[in-house]
Amino acid sequence: MKLFMLYVNRTDYSKTLFITFVYIIKTSDTLMLTKISNIQCQLLPEKALFFPENRMLVISDLHIGKIGFFRKNGIPLPATSVLTTIEKLQKVVEAYSPDTVVFLGDLFHTFDDSLWSFFSEVISKILHRTGIILVSGNHDVFPNEKYEVIGIKVCDVFIWNNLCFSHEPQEDEGALFYNIAGHIHPAVRISSRGKQNLRLPCFCIGKSRSLLPSFGHFTGSHTITPHKDDNIFVIGEGAIFSV
Repeated sequence: MKLFMLYVNRTDYSKTLFITFVYIIKTSDTLMLTKISNIQCQLLPEKALFFPENRMLVISDLHIGKIGFFRKNGIPLPATSVLTTIEKLQKVVEAYSPDTVVFLGDLFHTFDDSLWSFFSEVISKILHRTGIILVSGNHDVFPNEKYEVIGIKVCDVFIWNNLCFSHEPQEDEGALFYNIAGHIHPAVRISSRGKQNLRLPCFCIGKSRSLLPSFGHFTGSHTITPHKDDNIFVIGEGAIFSV
């Protein structure tokens, strides 16, 4: 395992994809088996990525405390978002028993000490036997020392095998490492001949980089226009679909 500190470029995706014909392939299980940069992995309907080779679970953009931030600013939203996200995290950890969990940034949405004690207690209960790495995101404002005290290693990017894990996408196609990133909260809009349309979160698997959907509850999504060589796997009804 290596930790590298590298510069990450921000990318803006702003267009919309409309798919007239959708061909759906569902695996026998709810997960989707695929390869990223020739490494076998599993795309999970919980909006996470799992590498069986080293039992590594990769999760992006929990945004713990986002609902509380909006509520404090007068926007009436349900207060159960944090519990929903934590419950989902607990279930996916219990299901896959990872040796390592990599958070691809934006673990928290804002600086909120009232949530920190709750979060540290959760970590001690459900991830006490798991190595934890946080790749810093633009919302991760807690000092690194706070994470390190509860056993979380913090870095700008994480390198494993020939993969470079970052929060924001790296667009250098000539880079030595294949990039896996979060930050974008990717989704695609699917439309039918009947002009009905639906926007769904997705995994976007490209030649030089992949984008992971946001894991957290009520984090929002951003509609992307995939490159012609990208493979898109949408998440719906507890399963992964290839479109």
